Amino acid sequence: MLHPLIDEQIIVREAITEFVDSTRLDTLRLLREQTGPATLTEISDEGSMSRQTVSSHIADFLSIGLVNHNPESSNYWLTAGGLIVLDSTERCLEQITREELSSLTRSPPPLQLLRLLNTTPIDPPSLSSKPDTPSRSTIWRTMQTFTNFEWVEERSGSHYLLSDGEQALTAYEELEQMIEQCVRKAPFLQRLNPALLAGDNPFPAHALVDAELVFSEPNSPGQVVGAAIKLADPRTEYYRTLCSVYTPTLLRMYYKLVGFGMNSEGIIDASVHEKIVENDDLHYLLDTSAYDHYNLLRLEETRTLGIGLYDNQKIAVGAYNEVGEGQHVAVIISSNKELIDWGIETYNSYREQAVPTEVPML
Repeated sequence: MLHPLIDEQIIVREAITEFVDSTRLDTLRLLREQTGPATLTEISDEGSMSRQTVSSHIADFLSIGLVNHNPESSNYWLTAGGLIVLDSTERCLEQITREELSSLTRSPPPLQLLRLLNTTPIDPPSLSSKPDTPSRSTIWRTMQTFTNFEWVEERSGSHYLLSDGEQALTAYEELEQMIEQCVRKAPFLQRLNPALLAGDNPFPAHALVDAELVFSEPNSPGQVVGAAIKLADPRTEYYRTLCSVYTPTLLRMYYKLVGFGMNSEGIIDASVHEKIVENDDLHYLLDTSAYDHYNLLRLEETRTLGIGLYDNQKIAVGAYNEVGEGQHVAVIISSNKELIDWGIETYNSYREQAVPTEVPML
C-alpha cells in the first residue's frame, strides 16, 4: 500500500511491529498525556527518554501525518490520525499483550498460520508439504508459541484454535484495518480537528473504510474543487453545507442549483462571510429572499471543517486544519449511514450557533 504523504510502500504488519516493538508507542502516549502542545524536551523529560530518541520518533510521525507542529514555537501535538492509531493500538492491547502482538507480527508466518487455524486445524507435517507454506520447523515453533499463549491446543497431532486465539486474531485484524485506513486517509486525518474524535458525537473513524479520499496539493490544487463539481447534481432535492473555505466557483455553482429547484441551506464561517462581503459580485448569495427554498446562515468564528450533505444519502467531509502553509484541503466522500448521521448531527450543532446573513448596504 502506498502512503500518500511520503510516497512509499507500507506493509501494515511491519508498521505495527515497528510501532509496538519500540518506544514509538510510548512516545505517542507521552504526547497525548501533555495538557497541550509540547516541546521535545518536555516530552523526553516526562518519559525519561533521550531527547534524541524522542526527536527521531517525532520526525517520523510528522512525515506520516500522526503529529503536527508549530515551527515558530517548536511545539508538537497529535493529529486525528495519531490519536486513532494510538487508541486503536491500545484497544488491541486490551485483548492481547504487547509481547503477543509483537510475536504475531514480526514475520509473516505467525499471522498466516493463525488465520489458517481460524478455518481449519493444522497438522504440521501435512501442512509443510503443501506449496507456499512455512517450513515444518517454523510451523512447529509457531505452534509452540501459540500454545504458550494459550491460543491453541494439540489433539491427536493436530493443533486447534482456542477462543483466546480467535480473540487475538480479531483484535489484530481490527487494528490492521484501522492502521490501513490511517495510512490511506492520512491527508484527511492529518487535517481533521482532533477534537472531533471526542464529545457526544465523535467522528466515526471506522467508517473511513467506505470513504473515497480526494486531496489537493501543490501539483494538483484543483482536485478537491473538481470532486465538488462532480457532486453538484441537479437531481439533488435537499442539500446542506457547512463551508469554511472561500471558493467562488463552487458558491456560484451550488446557488445555480437552487434556481433549478434544489432545496438548499448553507452555513458559512466568518472567513467565508468576510470574503463574500468584500466581493460585490457575490452579494446575491447573502440575499435569502429570492427563493423560499434557500437559506444561508453564518458563524461568527472561523472553522476548519466542511460538510456537504446530499439528500441524506451521501456526505462529503472537508478538513482544512493548518498543515504546512495550510493552503490545501482533503475531503472524504461516502454513503456510509453512520458517517452521514455524524455529519447531520454535527451540521445541526453548528446551525444552532449560526445567525442569519444580511446583504451589505451599498
